Amino acid sequence: MKRGILMLGVLIVCTATYRATAEEPYRKWLDYFRGSWSYESSDGRTGEVMMKDAPGGYAMIATRPGPAGAVQLIGWQPDRKVIVDTTYDADGTYSVVEYGEIGERELRGKFVQFSGPHGNFAGSDVVVRIESPDVAIAVISLHDPSGDKTELTFTYRRQDKPTAAEKARTSPLPKKVRDAMEYLVGQWVAEVDLQGEKRTIHMSVKPMPDDVGYVIHWTGPGGPGAPDTVLTGIGGWDAGEEVCREMGFATNGDFFSFVYKQLSETTFEGKGSGIYQGKPMRETLFVNRTSPDTFTWTASNIVVGDQPMPDEVHYFRRVKDKK
Repeated sequence: MKRGILMLGVLIVCTATYRATAEEPYRKWLDYFRGSWSYESSDGRTGEVMMKDAPGGYAMIATRPGPAGAVQLIGWQPDRKVIVDTTYDADGTYSVVEYGEIGERELRGKFVQFSGPHGNFAGSDVVVRIESPDVAIAVISLHDPSGDKTELTFTYRRQDKPTAAEKARTSPLPKKVRDAMEYLVGQWVAEVDLQGEKRTIHMSVKPMPDDVGYVIHWTGPGGPGAPDTVLTGIGGWDAGEEVCREMGFATNGDFFSFVYKQLSETTFEGKGSGIYQGKPMRETLFVNRTSPDTFTWTASNIVVGDQPMPDEVHYFRRVKDKK
């Protein structure tokens, strides 16, 4: 079978992850699959593929080392709205694949040319599906002029992780949202005054993989006079409403849901709701980043059950470098 097929899945890993746009839809795809990948085929072949930018950044050059080596050029044709993948294999196989059906998690294409010592497989189909951010499955249905058909499956796994700069280029989050999440990651502490009672809040924020959000662990007073409680929550970006959402549960039975709108690089305004000490709660929220290592969290218009409550202002400071 054609060894040139081995490199196809890497291309589609990226393309299927991003929705095409009217402006240069290939750019995010090229950014995504930059790096080193391993592959394993259904007929037992294994190897590695390295993807690098072509000069100018308008295409990618892929190389497969070893006796079954190949070189591959992948680029976008804006007039035809197709991704074109041209491969020269060490055994003399030459192939051109055009991918014209581009989805969020699947990409479909055909070999418009496929010639070499193994025969002519032009017209064969390629389907690649995203299994995870670092794994893609390519299914290639080969058929030759005689009518014989062979299906090959290739599993591609990312061997390196994107650098911070590459991650910033490929993240689906708006930059201001990503920056806000990165700021929040770390260990925080706040001394609070609950109706004259001095208490301490400890908060840990850890990122989830692939910029999907963050995990919050919070230990602090369950209310004036109440013992400390432990809260676990998650936060992330709602692209449809263009807001950040947080929700979590506490060991004392409390529940919270916060929705924030970013007003500027350093300020956020939002609404909170949930259960506090067994009663429905609602409040207005305001967050202000006062320095790289401090921020204030203000809750106003607090109502628990039918009872208005005093405003709360928590002054958080970073106590440990984020990891």
